[in-house]
Amino acid sequence: PLARAVELNPNLPDALHDYAHWRWYNLGPDGVGDLYRRALDLDPLNVVRYAALGSFLALNDEYDEARDVVRRMQSLFDSPTAYRAIADVLDQLGDVDRSIAWTIKARDAEPGNPLHVEKLAEYYVDIGDYETARGLVPDLGVGLLFKMRRYDEMIDEAEFLMIEYPEDVELRVYLSIAYGAVGRFDDAIRIISESGLLDSLANAWRGPREWEGYWSVMNAALGSGETERAR
Repeated sequence: PLARAVELNPNLPDALHDYAHWRWYNLGPDGVGDLYRRALDLDPLNVVRYAALGSFLALNDEYDEARDVVRRMQSLFDSPTAYRAIADVLDQLGDVDRSIAWTIKARDAEPGNPLHVEKLAEYYVDIGDYETARGLVPDLGVGLLFKMRRYDEMIDEAEFLMIEYPEDVELRVYLSIAYGAVGRFDDAIRIISESGLLDSLANAWRGPREWEGYWSVMNAALGSGETERAR
């Protein structure tokens, strides 16, 4: 249906954007950049178009063009949404210090939005400044606990969340990695094997979540001495 929407109206930015997103996550990156560029050309004052293209370029190693997209956002937009979009693309380019600066700018411009504070805490964890992160978010969630390698605490929280959200594939993958990190190899294998994720590896395009789950199971098999299973 998304391809048909683009066929019917090749000048509809939303259709181009949504079709690009679908192709990227289901078929791979081929042709996706051109779709995002067309959406941006048709809708050049929408920060979402820049953010989508910038993220795609950064995650597919087209760094120079991604930085150009960041510069264009900086010159065109002045809002918390734009500051966060700039920070996200810079993070994907590995420039976390500048991501922190732009997220602080977003927080200061919109102090009532807790999402800015949570993202800021995550960036501080990324650079190893755990004390500042804890000062921003005293009640650390699963994601921050995982990044801080506090695996036992993360597992306790994640297991509870799995009861409520058993369909959350991302949560399963990171719980599997945490199990492996503390030596619970059977649990690491089980939590992925029950998800159907390994079947998707064999029958669909392999996205980053699938690969992380795949490596987690393989590492757990090696850790438990099941060399043949790992192979």
